[in-house]
Amino acid sequence: MGISRQPNSINDDDMNYLNRFKMKNITTLLLSLVVLFFASCKDDDDPQPDPTADQVEKLSRTWGVTSVDLDGDNVTSQWAAFTLTFNTNFNYSTTNGISPVWEPTGTWSFGGTNDNPVLTTIIRSDNVDMTILNIAEDASTLTLRFNIVGAEPGRGGRISSLNGEYTFELAAP
Repeated sequence: MGISRQPNSINDDDMNYLNRFKMKNITTLLLSLVVLFFASCKDDDDPQPDPTADQVEKLSRTWGVTSVDLDGDNVTSQWAAFTLTFNTNFNYSTTNGISPVWEPTGTWSFGGTNDNPVLTTIIRSDNVDMTILNIAEDASTLTLRFNIVGAEPGRGGRISSLNGEYTFELAAP
C-alpha cells in the first residue's frame, strides 16, 4: 500500500510555497520600513542666512536725508535735497551731493576681507571709510558716520570747511 496522506500534513510543494510567501512578505515589510525611515528623515539643516547678502539687501535702495551733522552741528538744510542710492552691484549714486563729501557716483565695499567682511564698515571708492551706526531691521532708516579730511584749503574756504566728521541719518521712502 502506498503512503497515506493525512489531511493536515504539508507536502514539499506546499512548504516551498509557504517559504516563498514568507520571504516575499518579509522582503516587502523590510523594504517598506526602509522607505518609511528615509521618508521620515527631513533635512534639519535649514539654510543659514547669509549676513553679507542680508546687509547688501538692506542697503540697496534710495535713501533721503532726515538729518546731517558736521562735527556735532546740524547742517541738514545744506543737504535737504540729497539722495543716496546703494545698488546690489556695489555701486552708489547721489543726487545733490557736495563733493568731496559725496561724489556723484562711485563704488563701495564692506571693510575687512572677502572671507571675513566687516558689515558695519563701508569703504567708498574715494577711500572714505564709513561706519554704519544703525540700520533698521526693516531697512527703513540708516545712520552713517565718516570723516572728510584733506579737502584742499587752496580751493577756497568753502571746500576746506567741508572737512570734519559727518553723521548722516537717512530714511528709505
